[in-house]
Amino acid sequence: MLFETSEQAKFLVPVTLSLTFGLLFGMAATPVQVPACYAVLNDVRGLMKGGFRLFGRI
Repeated sequence: MLFETSEQAKFLVPVTLSLTFGLLFGMAATPVQVPACYAVLNDVRGLMKGGFRLFGRI
């Protein structure tokens, strides 16, 4: 499909590439972003409960 020259392909090639790279980026970024968000929320929850310890419970 990338090497087609028809009028329809001139529209579909960029759409296909955008969707493909968007899905690949999302699949790579989600396993990093979700745990990071949970860690931030956990820190905020700790601050709201009364204190923040950098290395956990000591």
